[in-house]
Amino acid sequence: MGEIVSSIESNLLDYIRQDDYLKMKNIIEKNNINKDITIDPHKRTLIQHCTYFGSINCLKELIYLNFDINKLEYNTNNSPLFIACKFNYIELVYLLLNNDKQECIKLRKNNEGLNEFEVAFLRGNYEVCFYLLYLYKEENNDFNQENNEIDKKNIEEIQLKINSLEILKTKEKNKYLEFFNNEDFILEKYLGYQEYLSYPIFNLQLFYESLKQKIDPEKCPDFSTEKKKTKELLNKVPDPNESWKNFMKRILKMELYNPPLVDKNSVNKYNSLYMKTQMKMISMEYGINMDFKKDNDIKNQENKLKLNNKNIEKNENDNIDNEDEKRTSGL
Repeated sequence: MGEIVSSIESNLLDYIRQDDYLKMKNIIEKNNINKDITIDPHKRTLIQHCTYFGSINCLKELIYLNFDINKLEYNTNNSPLFIACKFNYIELVYLLLNNDKQECIKLRKNNEGLNEFEVAFLRGNYEVCFYLLYLYKEENNDFNQENNEIDKKNIEEIQLKINSLEILKTKEKNKYLEFFNNEDFILEKYLGYQEYLSYPIFNLQLFYESLKQKIDPEKCPDFSTEKKKTKELLNKVPDPNESWKNFMKRILKMELYNPPLVDKNSVNKYNSLYMKTQMKMISMEYGINMDFKKDNDIKNQENKLKLNNKNIEKNENDNIDNEDEKRTSGL
């Protein structure tokens, strides 16, 4: 089939987005859709769209219809398995690696030089990483393209197996575990990747150590750094004495939200353009809604009150001294 009418494309995408595999299948069969068809400006295949939307029922149906699960994404060379690992779709990862129709090609690098395990690792997708390392069992599956029968495990069963970690563990090393234990897998390299690719910032060191120790996903620690950062910001403010050189460097790195910090009590004025801009950027990045001007006003009011109290006390002492002088002079 040549060009597809745009309304058909639109309906196909809508049904994949809704994970309505029956309506999707009906359009495919009714219009004799080519298995290599690509849709939208990104030229993504139907399988690739399934992995972006997390549509497991549609993915399962397309595998049954023998759509290619290893087709690389145009311009990025991301495989469907890479996309599923990137967005933490553990059920899709399981299905792609454990179907009896096609062998899923593993550890294939994209244009950024990353494979599916590395992207899951860099994005903090612990459950996916743990599954690939310790629960995924490589088997010599009998892939039979002429056999239209696919394993009819329902999605609930897949989810239950993953959630309860009932997938059979194997002592045999799989490709992912070999890759992870290889001496070339250096943590410092991935810390650099994390910053360069603007991936989510989390405690990658703790993440790495937890995987090494085979800590159950349900018992793993919190790898987030945002809570600690938010707690720290409650008592800190941007340093008003930051140099323009450092400020410009942060602009070039797109790090306006990450200024040098000083103790909140060391700053008396918050009304400069620099302070207002920095506090706004921090508020947007970490969701902190603190009225620093109000805090400063309260501080000023407290200082004024203390000063007034001192003046009142001084006046009272002066009055007492005057009365004493009068009594002394009268004697």
